[in-house]
Amino acid sequence: MSELVRPDSQVAEIDAAPLLSVRNLSVRFASPRGSVCAVNGVGFDLQAGRTLAIVGESGSGKSTLARLVMGLEDATSGRILVDGVDVTANAGDARRIRLGALQMV
Repeated sequence: MSELVRPDSQVAEIDAAPLLSVRNLSVRFASPRGSVCAVNGVGFDLQAGRTLAIVGESGSGKSTLARLVMGLEDATSGRILVDGVDVTANAGDARRIRLGALQMV
């Protein structure tokens, strides 16, 4: 049986804390028909130097998720950690931290 061998740089990357960590993120919006859940319980980790693609049907919450992570919308529940700092808890530092670490295309 062959053994999987990873270069040291990959081992360090896997063991490192994620640059972006999203946990149980949800948001609801008021509408004329009542409350609408746009994002429900989303979670993922993104390591530094990696790329994350969010795909889905039109209206599935991709742009809303990106706006939540960037701090352009407020989450109803959940946590967003950027480099280990909870940016959902500290609005003053959140903008500075996000602008230095994240970009949205």
